[in-house]
Amino acid sequence: MFRVKFFGVIFKFFGVIIVAAFAVACTPSNLMAQSGEGIPVMVLGEDSDRDSIPRSSDIFRRVLNELKQQMSRYNFYVIDEEMMAADFGWQVRDRRPKSELVKVVDLANQSGNFAYQTRAMVIFKIRAAQRDLGFAKEAFVRVTGEIYDVEARRFIDSFEVPRMDFPITKELTEDVGDHARDIAAALGDTLRKKLAFASRGAATSNVGTESGASSTGGLVSTYTFTFRNFSTREVYTMIDVMEEEFPGFKSARSPEGSSAAFKYGYVTTAKGDKLHRWINIMLMDMGLDPDTQVSLTKRGNEYEIDKLFDNNQGNAPADPNCKFC
Repeated sequence: MFRVKFFGVIFKFFGVIIVAAFAVACTPSNLMAQSGEGIPVMVLGEDSDRDSIPRSSDIFRRVLNELKQQMSRYNFYVIDEEMMAADFGWQVRDRRPKSELVKVVDLANQSGNFAYQTRAMVIFKIRAAQRDLGFAKEAFVRVTGEIYDVEARRFIDSFEVPRMDFPITKELTEDVGDHARDIAAALGDTLRKKLAFASRGAATSNVGTESGASSTGGLVSTYTFTFRNFSTREVYTMIDVMEEEFPGFKSARSPEGSSAAFKYGYVTTAKGDKLHRWINIMLMDMGLDPDTQVSLTKRGNEYEIDKLFDNNQGNAPADPNCKFC
């Protein structure tokens, strides 16, 4: 009973530390821009390791609740897994491996319910053990975690709370609570420097005009475009516009295929809704009607643009003003 009470206090304390680490990772100078506008985040606990605290434990729940509460205070849009599971009729079980957690987020994004669309995934694991020294008992606690950009299918960074060793006494438990803020500040400073180096320039290297810069989200995404039944000239006309005029363009992947089905990888920081709008504008500028002559389909990070029949009207004159803003 005493051990459960002790670990409950410690894990609540570690919840605050993890939040501080994640908040640092999400500052404007790093990959996860400060929020406000709510980067959708899902926080999941990995407990596949038998030495880790299981998800059904009251200790684990306290940590998770503290994490979600603190992240909401930082203005992140926190998606609750249990509420989502209730809506979809899923079971949330213990001892889930990381691959299952990734699948949970993927299914949420494929569900069509925009309330559960997730951009960032935070996975954390809590390990705890104790050792009998004969004259006293000592506790060992370690918390590790990882941050992923789900849409870009990309690992962002990891964080780890240094192992904490505590003699199991009531007095020291109280001391941990008293010093939690100082320890979290020290950890946050370390992570700030680490993440600033890892993501240097990510938030300030967007391409585009000043008005277009606000249309880019900071997070880098790779989109796969498939152009069907376009001539080679038409394909490269579209690619030139996307690379030279669309704000947020970063780089391109090697293309493949033929004029019947040409695939192209497009890497950008532009927001998805803006990119969809710009593509339609580009097609109309080429004299192609997206409602009749061209079929534009988006599934996740994949775009398929299919020309249904040739356009005999010729290309519309280009607008000299900025269209992609």
